[in-house]
Amino acid sequence: MRTMFSRPVKKRCQELFLDRTSPDLVNRLEKQQKEIADLEKKLRGYLKRRRTSETKLIPYIGDISREDAIVLSQFAATSAQILEFGVGASTQVLRAYSTGKMISVDTSLEWIERTKSNLALLGITSTVDFRTLSSIPCDSHYDFVFVDGVDELRLPFAISSWSALVPGGHLMFHDTRRHRDFLYVTHLASMCAGDVESLTMNCNQSNISIVKRRLRPIGSGRIFPDLEKLLASTHTADVAPIVAVWGPNGFATRIREQIGTPVFTISKHSENTQVENASPDRLCDLIIIDESNEWTLFELMDVWNQLRNGGYLLIRDLPTLRNTIQLAIRHWLEVDSVHPNWDQSDYSLLRKKAAEPYVNWNEVEERKAWETGHGEPDGDAIKSRLTGLRSDDQ
Repeated sequence: MRTMFSRPVKKRCQELFLDRTSPDLVNRLEKQQKEIADLEKKLRGYLKRRRTSETKLIPYIGDISREDAIVLSQFAATSAQILEFGVGASTQVLRAYSTGKMISVDTSLEWIERTKSNLALLGITSTVDFRTLSSIPCDSHYDFVFVDGVDELRLPFAISSWSALVPGGHLMFHDTRRHRDFLYVTHLASMCAGDVESLTMNCNQSNISIVKRRLRPIGSGRIFPDLEKLLASTHTADVAPIVAVWGPNGFATRIREQIGTPVFTISKHSENTQVENASPDRLCDLIIIDESNEWTLFELMDVWNQLRNGGYLLIRDLPTLRNTIQLAIRHWLEVDSVHPNWDQSDYSLLRKKAAEPYVNWNEVEERKAWETGHGEPDGDAIKSRLTGLRSDDQ
């Protein structure tokens, strides 16, 4: 991976500023170059450790990252019926790790033939039912649908195939570190709000987001979630959680009685929304908003900024999920997961994470051109890696 500066810093500065560069600026740029080099060294070390410590993957040919391949292999291993839109590297990984039936659909006969050739080259002999995209194959039901075809057909394919997804099944979108593809996830969730159990964004640092179909209909039982269970997963035992709420009279008292810790209140102002009397040096572990339909999106964004990474926002906006979806779109790189009707309640749960910008893992991992689907595959390299995998399994 190339560093930010391809030439000596001082010379580069002289070219840019016509020899009028101040020594201070040169020193700062040199310091930045060193910091970037150190980060690059740490990243390469991390990748090397990861390759040796994790379960080894089959070699695959195509433009998906290692993280993508790991997610696909894990879900494929437990799936009995797989439907894929967009053939390529994902087809190789899914077929290698699944023992179930698999239908792969594409708009291009050329890509189908190329994928068949690569499967043979990798020694993957299990059957794949290849089809061109004329209609969604709904003659069966699937527990895993993967959407990675041509851009303009991804959302229509997902919407059409949702009815063929079994309860408890997973529909996955690829490339969701691109905002357009992230919007496909939220659009599907909005259309099928009452039928969605959870959204997982860019699962395990991959470029894949997952929509899980609800296993059973929402019951009429508990209408308020178990906050003790939620807090147990978001803070350490020796630190009291910071919980902030907004709701009708007596709402804060009700929350305090359930969790047995102090509860702070949220005040709404015309200029900004803030948690009152909380510690200024700590962000909130949990924020609860009752009747969020009375809030504007910008007020909810103020509240989101007062939530720590790993913390939860619990908001009541069913059945439309309007505020949940709009907030997820605004902070799309900071949303870890969304759970409509969490814990069979009337509330949606969002979990916050540190923003994860897009990373070109093919470049970081220094994959060869043929590995990413460009150029002729290296048959000798593939045979060598397959031999290594077999010897590791013995």
